Amino acid sequence: MPEQELESGPESPRISFGKLFKQWREDHEYTQQQIAGATHYDQKMISRYENELAFPSGDFFAHLSKNFAVSDEEITLWIKYIATDTAAKLVVDYHRKLKNLG
Repeated sequence: MPEQELESGPESPRISFGKLFKQWREDHEYTQQQIAGATHYDQKMISRYENELAFPSGDFFAHLSKNFAVSDEEITLWIKYIATDTAAKLVVDYHRKLKNLG
């Protein structure tokens, strides 16, 4: 049986956290400034996240989840696309910060 190419997923080089996050933002017609204001980050940082020049913290994801009703499952999926050793720590940090936001 020939190998199949994955369309997307953490193993696939075709999609990344930045692309996935930007697509979500555009699909919901949010501006970078709107995301920035609701998450207490500046627009430049949102741009850096989308271009993968930086990766968000658990605090960012907690604010995003609370202010934009992004599901836990979606946040966890996005984190899986972050190509760093710290993705597991980020999931824990996100859940802790979300709990603190109450």
